[in-house]
Amino acid sequence: MIFQHANAQKQDSLFARIKPLTQETDPVKVEKAMDTIALEFKLDPIDDAESLDIGYIERLSKRTIDLYNSYRFDSTARPGYLPKEDWNRFMKMAEVPYYHSHAHVLFANNKERVALLYFEMAIVDTGEPVTDIETIGFYSELLLANCKNDRAYRLLLNTAKSGRSTSVMKDKLKELHKKKTGSDLSISQMLDSIQQNLSLSYIAEARSTMIANERTPSFQLKDLQGKMVSLADFKNRVVVLDFWATWCAPCIASMPAMDSVRRKHPEVVFLFISTGESGNDWREKVALSAKKNIPAGIVLYDNSDILSENRKVSDAYKINLIPAKVVIDKKGFVRFRHTIWICKMSSIASCQQQPCIKNIE
Repeated sequence: MIFQHANAQKQDSLFARIKPLTQETDPVKVEKAMDTIALEFKLDPIDDAESLDIGYIERLSKRTIDLYNSYRFDSTARPGYLPKEDWNRFMKMAEVPYYHSHAHVLFANNKERVALLYFEMAIVDTGEPVTDIETIGFYSELLLANCKNDRAYRLLLNTAKSGRSTSVMKDKLKELHKKKTGSDLSISQMLDSIQQNLSLSYIAEARSTMIANERTPSFQLKDLQGKMVSLADFKNRVVVLDFWATWCAPCIASMPAMDSVRRKHPEVVFLFISTGESGNDWREKVALSAKKNIPAGIVLYDNSDILSENRKVSDAYKINLIPAKVVIDKKGFVRFRHTIWICKMSSIASCQQQPCIKNIE
């Protein structure tokens, strides 16, 4: 009873936070507010939808789309300093998160057909292919839920050929292939061949991009508990630095893959360095995000202010963009530096390829 009462209180508090958003006329503010609420209440987009009024959430999501469209097709909404071409391009690209979020809500509300319609409207309007691995996974779910098995098969097969499939996607592809041919043997052999070729390709590429003779800047930073952590604590070990921020969506999206690599390589030290945060509650935001996205990782603070000149570690490691990953070898040399979580790196977990880690000592 206590647990149920706590859930009821949480739901009442949640609705109290969401209700004012129905009067908000700025779709960008609505989206940011919903992201903040989801983080504070530790909501899972699908799991928590079951315990909430999904119909209400659907109406709110649709209202956000309506507000977005009212801006998109209002010739007076464009700021005077922004060229018309730039405004149209921005508004077109902004359609994707709104429509795809609405598709997720509709799918959670068992409205698969309409969910697929909204999802594909964004693809058609922008003319951009679906490349994000999580989005591809959701797209395949939508296609399967609408009995479009052939299209789902082609989508999963092309993703597999690019070497970016997750284990779940591979299993679903094998299942669909078996339905088509009566056997999953040939698809398994093909996936193994792709994996082997990718391994060789990644290793060759890793070796060609290895940094030589760059000494590692030493540093000391505090962790979430206030304990000082020094790079020197991990002498004679391979260390991976992951520079991230709570407001950086690509940073958060990369963390499941990083966590998968961390679990596969317990001999490697992973330090998740929070940087570029702002606001009086930045510590709380970092701690909350880390608890949700990096439950077993070592999280360190590198200054609080995005405009500060004192982000010593980020500056020392020449980090101008995030997400950024730096790999340090056992002798204390920087061997790899990657910025902007590129697709090959984002597929690390599913492809089980860690050339930056496997090929350095």
